[in-house]
Amino acid sequence: MDFAFNIEPSHHLTLLTHSMISFGVYNLTGRKNAYSVYYVSENGYLKGYKMAIFGIPIPYVSYNIKF
Repeated sequence: MDFAFNIEPSHHLTLLTHSMISFGVYNLTGRKNAYSVYYVSENGYLKGYKMAIFGIPIPYVSYNIKF
């Protein structure tokens, strides 16, 4: 689950640019989601392994300008 909060300072249509700032968190719950799954044969048995990345919440700040 991701969470974001957007702030748009002005909505004037006469301006040449429109800006927006975003604050958010990727992986809000801190779950280790499977990035890829691979299988290895060991002693005649097939065993699956899960590779996970980003097991922690990652905050971000973004600033966008539209012309």
